[in-house]
Amino acid sequence: MAAGTDWKTNGSSALSIAVPQPSSPPEKDKNSKIEAGDWVKLRTLARRDIDKFLVLVPEVLRDEDHAAIHKIRVASRRIEQVLNLLYPKPRPKYVRNVLRNANRCRRALGEIRNCDALIALADEAIAGNDGSSVGAWKATKEYLQHRRTQKAPAIFKKIGRIKFALPYLRLKYELDGDGDGSSFETRLEKGMARLGKSWDFNLVHRRLTLALDRRWRTFEAAVEDSRLHPSEPVIHGVRIAAKRLRYLVEVFGSLEIAGSADALAWLKDLQRSIGQWHDLEILEKMMSKALTHRRYYHGRRALKAKIYELILVNRQIKRKSEAKFTEMTAKSLEYRKTSGWIANLLKPSGTVREVARAS
Repeated sequence: MAAGTDWKTNGSSALSIAVPQPSSPPEKDKNSKIEAGDWVKLRTLARRDIDKFLVLVPEVLRDEDHAAIHKIRVASRRIEQVLNLLYPKPRPKYVRNVLRNANRCRRALGEIRNCDALIALADEAIAGNDGSSVGAWKATKEYLQHRRTQKAPAIFKKIGRIKFALPYLRLKYELDGDGDGSSFETRLEKGMARLGKSWDFNLVHRRLTLALDRRWRTFEAAVEDSRLHPSEPVIHGVRIAAKRLRYLVEVFGSLEIAGSADALAWLKDLQRSIGQWHDLEILEKMMSKALTHRRYYHGRRALKAKIYELILVNRQIKRKSEAKFTEMTAKSLEYRKTSGWIANLLKPSGTVREVARAS
C-alpha cells in the first residue's frame, strides 16, 4: 500500500473505506487502535469457536444429544470463516490441519444430520396429522431411524480417528501468544516478511472487504442461475453460498460494523427458507429409497401408495418454498437493502481488490 494511504473508520467500528489519498500524512493513532481492536476481536472469535468445537466433539461421539451434531457443524463453518481472515494462503500446516479436520467432521456428519432433521419433521407431521397418513409417516420415520442406526457407527469411528488435539492446541497457543512474550501481530508480521509481503493494521479491513466482495459475487451469481435454472443442484448451490455469506456477515457483526445486524437477519431468514426446501428434497429421496426397501414395504401395497401420496404432497409444498425463496431474492425490500449495504461497503471495490492482492 502506498505511504500515506488513509483507510477511515467511524467511532462505532463501522467499515467505511475511503479513496486512497497519497498526499495525506499517515495517521497511526486512531486508526491503528481501531484496527488493533479488530484483530483482538477476530482472535477472540477464533478461540471461542475452537473451544466450542473441541467441547462438542465428545458430545457428538456419545450421541446422546442430537443437537450437538448441528452445533458442531455450525462451529466448523465459523472456524473456517474466521481462520480464512486471520491466515490467508499460504497457511501454516497446523492451520491447514485445523481447517481440514473441521471440514472432514462436518461432511461426515451430514448424513446423520439429515436423518435427525427428517425424523423431527416426521414427528411434527405425526403429531399434527388427522390420521389419514399417520401410518405412512410412522413407516418413514422407522426407515430413517434404521438408516441412522446403520450409518452412525462407521461415521463416529471415522470422526474418532481424526487427530484434533495437536493442531488445535498449536493454533490456540498461537492466538494466545504461546507464552513467549510475542504478540500475534508480531509473529504474523515476521511470517509475512519471510514471504516477501508487507503487513500493517489496515490488513484486517482489506481482507474483510475482499472476502465480502468474493462471497457476494458468488451469491449473486448463484441466485441469478437459480432464476434461469431452478433445479435441485442449482438451488443447493444458492444454499451453500448463502451460508458462507451469512457466516462472514456474522464476523462483521462481531466487529460492530453498522448495518450488519439487518443483513444478518435477512440472510438467516433466507437460509431458513432454503433449508426447508432442502429438507423436503432430501425427504423425497429418502422416501423413494424406502419404497424399494424389502424389509419394510415388501407386499404392503396400501402403505406404499400412502407414502407415494406424501411424496406428491411434499412436492407441492416444495414448489411453494421455491416461490418464497424466489420472492426473497428478487422482490423483497430486505434483499435490496442488503445489496445496497454491501455495495456501500465495497466502495471503491476495484481499489480494495488491487491493494488486497498486493498485500
